[in-house]
Amino acid sequence: MIKCYICAVESNESIDIFTEIDEANGLNDRQKLFCAEYVKRKFNGKAAAIAAGYGAKSAQEAASRMLSKSKIQETIAEYKRNLSLRINIDADKIANEYAKIGFFDIGKLYDENGRLKSVKDLDKRTRAVISSIKVTELFEKIGDDKIPTGITTEVKLWDKPATLDKLAKMIGVDGIAKSEILLTDKRIKVTYTDE
Repeated sequence: MIKCYICAVESNESIDIFTEIDEANGLNDRQKLFCAEYVKRKFNGKAAAIAAGYGAKSAQEAASRMLSKSKIQETIAEYKRNLSLRINIDADKIANEYAKIGFFDIGKLYDENGRLKSVKDLDKRTRAVISSIKVTELFEKIGDDKIPTGITTEVKLWDKPATLDKLAKMIGVDGIAKSEILLTDKRIKVTYTDE
C-alpha cells in the first residue's frame, strides 16, 4: 500500500487523502505514485511523472501515456473525490465562493460617510472578495526629519469578470443572457442601449 500526503488548498496542513489504495486496481507502484503526485501537483502531468521517478526528458511522454489509460484516470478520479470529501469542498461551495466575488457590491467596503471600513468591521462575505490589502504610511520630509502625514490603504479585489466567466462555465452557460433563458425557460429579447 502507498501512503501519500497532499497539502490542503492554500495552507500547509497535510491531509492524508488516500486511506487505502486498492491493490487490485491493476496499477504498479510507480503508476499509483504518479496518480497521487498528479493530484498533489495540481494536475501537472510532467511534474507528476518526474516525482514518480521518470526522467525529465521522458516525463511528458510518460505522463501522456499514463493519462490515456482508463485505470489511471479512474484512480485519479477516486483520489480527487477522496480529497474533496476530506477537506469538505464540493462544487456548491466553489460556486458559492465564485458568486460572492462575481456579485459583490463594492459599496460594502465603505461606511455611511464614504470612508473605507476597517477589516474587523467587514462581514465574512465581504472579506472573502478581498485579494490583498496594502497599507502605506505617508511622510513629509522637513529638514532631516520625516513627519507622518497620513496613510494610504489599497484594497485589491479578486478579478470579477474572470470569476463570472468561471462561474458561467461551471453552471453550463456562456453568459447572463443564456442563464436568464435557462432560468426562465422563456424567450427574451436583450436590448443594449447607451445611457
